This record gives sequence, C-alpha cells and structure tokens, in this order.
Amino acid sequence: MKNGLILLFSLLLAFSAAAQEPLYRVRVASLKKPIDAARFEVLKAYGRLSFEDADNGFTRVYLGNYIGKAAAKKVAALAVKKGFKGSYAVVDDSKPADASGKPLTTTWQLASAKLLDVSKFHLYNEDIQRQILISHADGHYRISIGYYAEGDAATEQSMKQFAVFMGFADGFARRVGPAGAKQPVAEQAAAPAKAEAPKNK
Repeated sequence: MKNGLILLFSLLLAFSAAAQEPLYRVRVASLKKPIDAARFEVLKAYGRLSFEDADNGFTRVYLGNYIGKAAAKKVAALAVKKGFKGSYAVVDDSKPADASGKPLTTTWQLASAKLLDVSKFHLYNEDIQRQILISHADGHYRISIGYYAEGDAATEQSMKQFAVFMGFADGFARRVGPAGAKQPVAEQAAAPAKAEAPKNK
C-alpha cells in the first residue's frame, strides 16, 4: 500500500511538472530581406517554419511549436547540425484559451518516436500545421495535435477521427497545459524560468 502511494505521488509530481511547461519555439535565424525560404526546407522535419518581420527590418525564422524547453533545446541542436549555428530556444508567451478565456490543457497525441520527422504534416494547410505540438521525454519525441478543453468530447472525437485519417490509429488524449494554465491545487508546480536568448538582431 505504502509503495503504491509513493508511486502515485511520484507520478503526480512528474505529471504536474509536464503540465506547467510553457510553449517554446526555436529561432533559427534573423536575416535582412529578401529571404530565400528554400534554404530552410531542410528543417521541415523538425517543426513548422514561420517567418516573422521584426521592427528593425530583419526577418526572424522560427521552428515550432514545442511543449517544454527540453524539446526546443533538442530541436535547436538538430538545427545547428544542419548548419544553422545561431539556433536557440525561445519562450512563446501565447497561452491557448477558449473564447471565454479558459485555458486549453489537452492535446491528442499522435505518435512517439526516437527520430523527429513531422514533414508529413506539411502536406496539410497552415491551420493544421500550426496545431502540431512536439515534446520530448525519455528519449522520445511526442507528436500531438491541437489544444482543446479537457472533457470536450466532441472536439476529442474530431481529433481522433482526424488522427485516424492521417494514419495514427493509436492516438490518445494527453493533458499538458501551457504556462499559466490553472491546474488543480494538488498539481501546482513552480513555472520554469524563461529561456535566456543570446543578443541577436
């Protein structure tokens, strides 16, 4: 009985730490326009590429989206190996919420693999690509789709159907919660500090 309670408590602690992790992206480059997007095609296996204009006339190139710093740091290291030496993890301050402001804390996990490759999702439209979430634990990348409200059976059923359509029949609901999501009191954990980014243009 005692060992069972210790195991349950350990699992709750591990779960709460994962549930509090914020979203991250990887900044791959910051370049003056014009940008040759084809140069970044080699990174598509690692996440969704986005190009964002900065106020200083530069365009920032990002990969995303990653649940937790561990996944983002792993992907930054992969980008460095592909020749993008200045790649680093940055916190994405967005907090997924429904129309009423209630945090969305559940995703539909599609797959888990030792090697990261989400390139098949680039066949879908931008809205689908934006919903792909990647985490990393125990030597595996976990690929999930979308945030939705816990207990939202209709959305969960839609996620499941879409996952099966994409060839992921063994998916399941996974509670992750972005930073700032309200967790039950028993699962409160200190939020991780923001990633320190090197000074960059």
